[in-house]
Amino acid sequence: MSKKVELLVEKMIATPYVIEMGKNKVARWFECSPVDVIEARMIARKLLSNTNNDEVKQSPQRAQAINITSSPITGKNVLVIGDTHVPYEKKGYLEFCIEQYNKFNCDTVVHIGDLMDSHATSRHPSVSDAYSPGDELTNSILKLKKWYEAFPNMKVLIGNHDIRVHKISSDNHIASKWLKGYAEVLEVPNWTFEDHYNINGTTYVHGTGTSGVTAAYRRALNAGQNVVMGHLHTDASILYHKLEQKTIWGMIVGCGVDEKSYGMNYAVNAPRKSIISCGIVLDNQPLIVVM
Repeated sequence: MSKKVELLVEKMIATPYVIEMGKNKVARWFECSPVDVIEARMIARKLLSNTNNDEVKQSPQRAQAINITSSPITGKNVLVIGDTHVPYEKKGYLEFCIEQYNKFNCDTVVHIGDLMDSHATSRHPSVSDAYSPGDELTNSILKLKKWYEAFPNMKVLIGNHDIRVHKISSDNHIASKWLKGYAEVLEVPNWTFEDHYNINGTTYVHGTGTSGVTAAYRRALNAGQNVVMGHLHTDASILYHKLEQKTIWGMIVGCGVDEKSYGMNYAVNAPRKSIISCGIVLDNQPLIVVM
């Protein structure tokens, strides 16, 4: 094992989330070859899997390296949940998001928008046995209880599906004072709902009005800073751009929808299918995890 690989193994053991990242990205980070990353990854995984409490007690240096993972990495570690379109979310997606939250020591949770589908108030064609608006909302509230229990302080972006009821009321000249806020209607009092968030210099938006795999990248160029977005179910990507003084990136996080539900019928004939994934931002470094 070369010295470079040995040092890389030490870094992977200290920050295990690096093991799951793409080899080319890790190679760029640590200025080594992808071949070194592959070798170091195999060794680090083996060392971590073989480690038990007795080994930790026998080796203080080893114990120190492992204990690093029990504390959050410097800065905010953000779990970014993709479009869920409740009540038509993918079965198991909540559990998948909880797993990533714990795995990467996240301390902040952002839902990228389209929390709700609002299919019953859609202009798209529906099916004869679809939920009524009242039944759909009731079922959505019941499903959101589990999300609220898992993430009681989530920051939610307002997506184009989330505003459907508000658009209908506006089209019919209903004064906004007649409408309740999202948190009250959905019975999630500690969640906040905004058009955008800025966390540690990274902007989080839903992405309404943009399309294509470079959508977040283009937004990052316009803003001159990192951008995270959703909206585009069939894209999950990270694109970088080097400015004179810094490197910025744009990330599209994928989604968590059930494509077999009638709520997703509008995309049934689309050639590209949804990517079920979430985003992670670790101290302003982006990562996509596919379910």
